[in-house]
Amino acid sequence: GVYRRVGGTEARHADCRLIAATHRDLPQLVREEKFRSDLYYRINAFPIGLPPLRDRPADIGLLADNVRAALGWLLENDADACLRLATAVRGLWRMHGPFREGLQWLDAALARSRSAPAEVRSMALSGAGSLAQHLGDLVAARRYFDESLRVGREAGDTRRVGLASCSLGTIALQQGDLAT
Repeated sequence: GVYRRVGGTEARHADCRLIAATHRDLPQLVREEKFRSDLYYRINAFPIGLPPLRDRPADIGLLADNVRAALGWLLENDADACLRLATAVRGLWRMHGPFREGLQWLDAALARSRSAPAEVRSMALSGAGSLAQHLGDLVAARRYFDESLRVGREAGDTRRVGLASCSLGTIALQQGDLAT
């Protein structure tokens, strides 16, 4: 395409492709003037609709294979990045299983990660606790959430502290540990 710099007079040429994705209803946001209409019409030249993953169960296996390959490589080459990826896909494991595999990846990444930020470690610990809870291992779940709570407190992450505290309360209720 041809464009001109702001304030410039010289026509310039560019050959690029832009791929953008969102889960938001952009036409609605344009109508509400929460998204620029000129930008919307520029990026909406060739829309590709893709249903959410929950509506494409056949794709989950392929996605899981790719995630496993990426996690395996990252675990050997960049444990901190592995921890971030394992934490990011924990929702996939929670929704579609396999819970035990997800927990194993998070455990391995947590064990090898040395310099991940406290927020990432706390989130990973919370994800591991959630997976352990789904597996019915409440002792392990409590251990993960306790550690998530500790790391969250040290980092001053009040959101993570609140989530870990609620999860610990749920586990205590499940184990009958609440005083009446």
